Amino acid sequence: MRLSTTLNIFSLRRQDNTIEHMLEAIRFCKEAGYDALDIHFNEIDKLSRDEQDAFIETAKTLMAEAQMTLSQSHARFGSVADYSDPAQLEEYYQHVIRTIELAERLGAPWVVVHPLDFMGLCGLSEEETIKRNADFFHRAINVVPRIGLAFENTGRSYFCNADRLLALREAAGNHERFGFCWDTGHGNLIEGLDQEENIMKLGKLLKCTHIQDNRGINDDHFMPYMSS
Repeated sequence: MRLSTTLNIFSLRRQDNTIEHMLEAIRFCKEAGYDALDIHFNEIDKLSRDEQDAFIETAKTLMAEAQMTLSQSHARFGSVADYSDPAQLEEYYQHVIRTIELAERLGAPWVVVHPLDFMGLCGLSEEETIKRNADFFHRAINVVPRIGLAFENTGRSYFCNADRLLALREAAGNHERFGFCWDTGHGNLIEGLDQEENIMKLGKLLKCTHIQDNRGINDDHFMPYMSS
């Protein structure tokens, strides 16, 4: 097992943090004993394409110097003002694809993606929610030639458990490059959810993990066992 940590904490969580701190953190993580990294592209997505390209080239150099690789990554996620508007959904799709392509350039084997909660946000049926996600991600897997996409359990949304994630993968064609990411903090937000049972259901298709903690109220992203 390789020990890895996400770098987005160095650009998002503290005052005055920047994208540049993510690059500096590559060496810090190596010195702290980590074997691999997880780069989250949500913040990088806010840069211009030229700035994104420069980030990738610098990250490649620093990772090679530190002899670090990506164990996983995370694509763009966020809210779409109107999920029922095809133009807005297409714009969001292009952002997701761009961040997947950036992760692929850094050699990430898997990139975590958030299924879209059309049921909760638009009032669509369960069947239509799964179908629209299947279409969205089946299209994506055909655009990026190598990297795998890991569907994440997304807390208080339709895709909160293993059964619904598995249904999404089946609807998307059970492609070998579709796997799963289990987020323990998101699981902890669902009252009565047996996380061990859900993880076992995902089995060998579990390709990524987000091991974090909270008090069952907010998605706090505490370190494990630090929620009390």
